[in-house]
Amino acid sequence: MQRNRRAAFPPPKEEDLESTTDEDSTTDEDEDDGGGGGGQVGGHGRPARHQQRPAKRLKRDDDAPTGVADDVSDRSGKHGSTPLRSLEKTVSPPATRETRASVTFGSDVETEYEDEVEFEKEKEDGSVQHVAEAKNVRVTPTVDQPEETSSTAMNQKGTTFVPSPIQLTRIRDLPPATNIDTIALRDIVGDPLIVEMWQFNYMFDVDFLMSSLDEDVRSSMRVKVVHGSWRREDVQRQMLEEWAKQYPNLEVIQAYMPEAFGTHHSKMMILIRADDSAQVVIHTANMIAKDWTNMTNAVWRSPLLPLLPENTSESTAGNNANESGNIKYSIGTGQRFKVDLLRYLSAYGKRLAALTKQLIRYDFSAIRAALVASAPRRVKLDDRKPDEQTSWGWVGLREVLTQIPLTSTTRTSKSMTVAQVSSIATLDQASTWLEHFRSILESSKEAPSPPSSSPSTTSSPKPANAFSSFKPASALLRPKTGWKTTPSDFRIIFPSVTDVRTSIDGYRAGGSIHFKTQSAAQRKQLAYMRPYFCRWNTSKNPMTALRSSAAPHIKTYVRFATTAGDDGVEQTTIDWAMLTSANLSTQAWGALPAAVKTGDGEAKKGRKDKQDGENGKEVRICSWEIGVVMWPGLLAGGEEGKEAVMLPVLGRDMPEVKDLRRDDLRDEKVVVGWRMPYDLPLTPYAENEEPWSATARYDEPDVKGCVWQGS
Repeated sequence: MQRNRRAAFPPPKEEDLESTTDEDSTTDEDEDDGGGGGGQVGGHGRPARHQQRPAKRLKRDDDAPTGVADDVSDRSGKHGSTPLRSLEKTVSPPATRETRASVTFGSDVETEYEDEVEFEKEKEDGSVQHVAEAKNVRVTPTVDQPEETSSTAMNQKGTTFVPSPIQLTRIRDLPPATNIDTIALRDIVGDPLIVEMWQFNYMFDVDFLMSSLDEDVRSSMRVKVVHGSWRREDVQRQMLEEWAKQYPNLEVIQAYMPEAFGTHHSKMMILIRADDSAQVVIHTANMIAKDWTNMTNAVWRSPLLPLLPENTSESTAGNNANESGNIKYSIGTGQRFKVDLLRYLSAYGKRLAALTKQLIRYDFSAIRAALVASAPRRVKLDDRKPDEQTSWGWVGLREVLTQIPLTSTTRTSKSMTVAQVSSIATLDQASTWLEHFRSILESSKEAPSPPSSSPSTTSSPKPANAFSSFKPASALLRPKTGWKTTPSDFRIIFPSVTDVRTSIDGYRAGGSIHFKTQSAAQRKQLAYMRPYFCRWNTSKNPMTALRSSAAPHIKTYVRFATTAGDDGVEQTTIDWAMLTSANLSTQAWGALPAAVKTGDGEAKKGRKDKQDGENGKEVRICSWEIGVVMWPGLLAGGEEGKEAVMLPVLGRDMPEVKDLRRDDLRDEKVVVGWRMPYDLPLTPYAENEEPWSATARYDEPDVKGCVWQGS
């Protein structure tokens, strides 16, 4: 008997959506098509149309900015946005700000809770215990709260526990026990004290966004949407124009996009509040219902940033971001974060001048994170001045990582760098770009004295043509003194076909996950990347993040270190972690260094061009991206004399005593959590497993009984 086959998520009117594609320069933003991307059974796939971008010169670092970019939204039946008129809300009191607390374990302390939150205690297998169930715990506010309320407890003797600086988004179709410490869009933008909201993203459903606002301020809040849809025939652009007519308080701003294959992929919110404070939110979700319901995403939120005192040099610096950046601040401080953010916003040109001028007036000193962003331009490597200007792409990432000392010790048995992404662009056939980017991820601050031993790398696979001739960036690009490349094992977490098919939304989720594997060149790329692939869905693992069934749209890059204690028990810690919008692509991170070209497009001739390394070269970046990097010492809260460690935590945001080895409790520590979106240990692909590709055809029905036609 023939099985009935239904199309996976055939959204109305999605056949009108077009995406620009190019086999040889695939962007990671074929990625986010809300309609499920590659074709479904019963639908007629329209051939992709190659768009010729109007001639426009790509900006260099020393150019002044100006505007343009690509794609659309999820508006599909019950999975789409809820019409504004259908909202039903009886009461709208001011929202209470949730306390994010650190926990100090002392000698004779009783449990105290400033904000009591009770979760249903599950006794079944797979249940998750909330940190509030721990005994002898003192809960003290972190930098989100006024400093005077936390200083006493933070200075007590003992081990201090600090919650994860990121939160996972809530999954609609998973039970409450799997959604502890998670966050929904309404939790972020539903505060009635927000008077102005800036939304930076790749895809928008403005009806969905507006439905998440408090109804008392929905029509009065100033809403700014920054997008990159430059083609007049682009459905996303046309929909934004219609929404601007529907909502008088909505302003639509087109970003500067000089390249056809670049995208405005940054995912950020800037919230201006009536209580004289502001907040920066960096996350990984498109502004569509699909991403905020059953896909795994994450959010980093700054503390509420107060206004600076009037007439200070910082508050009167004007709207020139470079003026506020003349003072040199350390990477990771709030002041440096502010300078980098203002320079990023200045790259948009006059369109965002008003926002830049506003933000200068706020105090960012409470932030503990380093900003890593990309803007479309050519970065001249000869002109880099990290103390005086902000670098973009992998150049900026390297400048941040070379300021981070590794916590690994001589007891380190292994270290591992994990790139977890939702899309992989067409790179090259010889692994050159990936080798280089891997070496960037292995950059670190030079220790005062050379380590007695190096982390083992024997567990890294060494297939033919896959890193067999690997040379770190230190060898290829002649690093400056003060930093080094510390090799580590390397893994890429990318969902397999089975992971997508068995996810909550089935094949429909795969429309936002991309890796082309059809052409001969793409198969060669798959061959050298495959040994590094690990599964997303590993729900049988004992250490579960409770997100295996929610397909990933999140992007994280983490360096792990595993050390053995005196008792031989191993402990996995985190040297640094990054949450970002950037997938694995040259468009997002930048291409390999190339000779600087003159105005007529010819490479400069001369002595510098003949030299090895970075001299006389530039890095071409096509897309807008934004992310944050954090490390344990940065989040320790200034606790003098205490070692800071960051631990992976699963199912909750707060680390606990049980996460530490017994011998780690001998010394006072600051223990910072990092909320894991994936399970540990990692599960490599089996021989018969293939990575998901939205352009391929899959006839085996998914959990919804649907098949995937591909394109």
